[in-house]
Amino acid sequence: MARKSPATLSRTASSPKAKSVEATTSPVRKTMIPRPTFPAPIGRELTHAAVAERAYALWQDGVGGSDLDHWYRAEDELLSA
Repeated sequence: MARKSPATLSRTASSPKAKSVEATTSPVRKTMIPRPTFPAPIGRELTHAAVAERAYALWQDGVGGSDLDHWYRAEDELLSA
């Protein structure tokens, strides 16, 4: 039995008997996509180092939770201060 080459296989896949797929389109958006608004920083900038220090202090104090809990709590404390 002769083995078919990849070129022969691709020709048979695109034979007229193969079903054609109709292209569908979606409606075009005619308005601008609104950009998300972020709250403006109040007072001072929140730096990675400041949050890391506070999160580490929370961990040392034995406050329960995971590292992410400490990080989010440190961010909240520094933003509200």
